[in-house]
Amino acid sequence: QMFKELFSYAAPYVFVGLAIPLYQYIDTNTFNRAMIAAGYQNISQDLMAIVTLYVPKLVMIPVSLATAFGLTLIPAVTENFTNKDFPALNKQIDQAMQIILFIVLPASVGMALLSGPVYTFFYGSESLLPEMGRDILFWYAPVALLFSLFTVNAAILQGVNKQKFAVVSLMMGIVIKIALNVPLIKLFQGSGSILATALGYSASLLYGFIMIKRHAGYSYRKLFKRFLLMLILTAVMGIILLLVQALLSLFISYEGGQIRSAVVIFITSAVGGSVYLYLAYRVKLLEKIFGQRWNRFFKRKAS
Repeated sequence: QMFKELFSYAAPYVFVGLAIPLYQYIDTNTFNRAMIAAGYQNISQDLMAIVTLYVPKLVMIPVSLATAFGLTLIPAVTENFTNKDFPALNKQIDQAMQIILFIVLPASVGMALLSGPVYTFFYGSESLLPEMGRDILFWYAPVALLFSLFTVNAAILQGVNKQKFAVVSLMMGIVIKIALNVPLIKLFQGSGSILATALGYSASLLYGFIMIKRHAGYSYRKLFKRFLLMLILTAVMGIILLLVQALLSLFISYEGGQIRSAVVIFITSAVGGSVYLYLAYRVKLLEKIFGQRWNRFFKRKAS
């Protein structure tokens, strides 16, 4: 009985953890065929390497960081659900979701806006189809937010003993990916694969959000308001990033090599990240998400 219960919990968790490899497996088996059918066989092989290997490695950097923060709260979600402490349960879900948004939203937007320097830094200016690689990274980077939210969504569903819905949400996304991948690749090449992935994850997230609301009694009102605030802060950060990058381009070009790309990335990300954190502190967003310790940290820095 104990082993039966263990596998009933473990199997969905492992299956949901295979989400990104499953999506990549679909691309591996359909991308070349779709590109050749659309008449792009001359770039098909190189572009598939970019879509399935090069760019996903970069996108997973902010995803791994955010999920490490968010998933630490899941044991508390399970405990509150078991004790039927729904106010505390809602608070923990709120915090997990907001941490993911707070970290991944600016990180993914920043990576998209700096797609040229980032791609050049990791793979060099002489890599496979460098211009296409930068374009693919620009469109792929925002999908990192969907990856992160799906991971936490699935963990929350497992925390409230509804792991079967996490599996159902993944299967919905996989079906959409399979159905749309080839037509969208024929229309938009590499960007079509990204769009099919985004639509699949979006469907999974929508279903997961509905199930969390139904079975955990969670209200998205506060999360939506905080998300809008983060969008505004991220937009300001993005404008600063573009201005700093444009100013740096007068003195240094990231296309000159990996060292120059590293300089551009370091300066622009440092300025953009500092602006984002400072604005979040000024509007008390840091305090609302992470607690009073952030206020004490900034006060120490100011003194």
